[in-house]
Amino acid sequence: MKYRIFVLSLIVAAIGGVGWYNARRLSEVRAKQRIARTEAGRLEIPAGQSDMVTRKSPPRRNPAPAAKLLTPDDIAFMNDLETARQNPGTVVPKVRERHAAMADRFKAMTPAQVRKFVAEVRAHEDLAMEVRQRLVQLAVGTLLNEDPANGVDLYIQSMDLLPQQYDNPQVGRGIVKWAETDPAAALAWVRANLAEHSDLINNEARCAVIGGTALSDRKLAFRLIAELGIDPPANATQGIVGTAKTNEERNAALADLREYVKTINNEDDRIRACDYAIAVIGKNLAKEGFQTAVDWVASAGLTDSEMASFGSDLSRFIKDGERGKWVDWLAEKLAAGKYQRPIRKIMMSWASGDLEAAALWLNTAPAGPVKNYAIGVFAVEVANSQPAAAVQWATTLPAGRERDDVMDKIYHNWPTNDPAGKAAAAAFEKEYHIQHHH
Repeated sequence: MKYRIFVLSLIVAAIGGVGWYNARRLSEVRAKQRIARTEAGRLEIPAGQSDMVTRKSPPRRNPAPAAKLLTPDDIAFMNDLETARQNPGTVVPKVRERHAAMADRFKAMTPAQVRKFVAEVRAHEDLAMEVRQRLVQLAVGTLLNEDPANGVDLYIQSMDLLPQQYDNPQVGRGIVKWAETDPAAALAWVRANLAEHSDLINNEARCAVIGGTALSDRKLAFRLIAELGIDPPANATQGIVGTAKTNEERNAALADLREYVKTINNEDDRIRACDYAIAVIGKNLAKEGFQTAVDWVASAGLTDSEMASFGSDLSRFIKDGERGKWVDWLAEKLAAGKYQRPIRKIMMSWASGDLEAAALWLNTAPAGPVKNYAIGVFAVEVANSQPAAAVQWATTLPAGRERDDVMDKIYHNWPTNDPAGKAAAAAFEKEYHIQHHH
């Protein structure tokens, strides 16, 4: 009996030991699970509903290789183009459609994809250099047009894959477009790359960056003219002043311009920088209307020279029906010797655009030097189409050197492309004793 009790005790003890061991193991497992759940939560991994269930993980699979952006069709098309280049007369099938399809693909790509495409071209060992150049040129050119901020960098990084005669101005056009949307970023890039790539960042691109900068900081824009090496400075002053859209802004721009031109040492550059810039104000105000221009000039305090600049290039932008007002006003505002340039351009534009209205104004204009000058310009301008009418107008001028000069110009503008024209020119020459200057 004692033996049986002893054995039973051993069995119970053994079972108890196993149970204690299993309980400890279970506790350890649960503790590890709690740690795992905490880590999963930190990593935002959702826990399964049956945490205690373990499943055999599926076998690992290697991810599928990323699709190539450089396709066999791309290579075939470029090979066809190269064959045609080497063999004049070879017809490339569906060349326009294939080119357009490639361009559309590049337009749809992200900048990262275009970079990947160029990298694939670079890594492709079997491509001829000419084919590489064509592929990269199309890819980079499209990105420059669609996303110049990324395009300019990719261009520089891919220069070894581009033909030497590649259209470098395309980089400049890309920067111009970039400056329209983000002038600060475009300026930062130009500053960082100008020393090493000055040949790519052309004058137009630099001026565009300066003009974009003027929208927010005109004084900085004027300083950038020297920093970015704009030569002549007038190329940039026009764009800076042209950003002024209100009379208040125009007055401020004029003040900044006057201060800036004092820093230009070369006299010709200084005169042009001011002249061309103020002419832009004149053009912009002519578009808005005669009275708007008159009001601004009244507040601007222009010098005679500045007033001449103001009227020098506005003729093509004057509203219909206002040319006569402009001529009368400019003649009143400008001293003798200053009104010729603006009035000459207005009369030339008027004669070619609305000849009858110009003639009507001349008929009613008060006699004097301004009218005589306007008649001379008008007569010379219409001589190549209506020489007889030109002569009639010229004969209204007082005898003297001014009329003789007009007659000489009429003769040289006389149409002589048929026998009748030649005969009429000869008769005119004889009647008015045209002198031939050699």
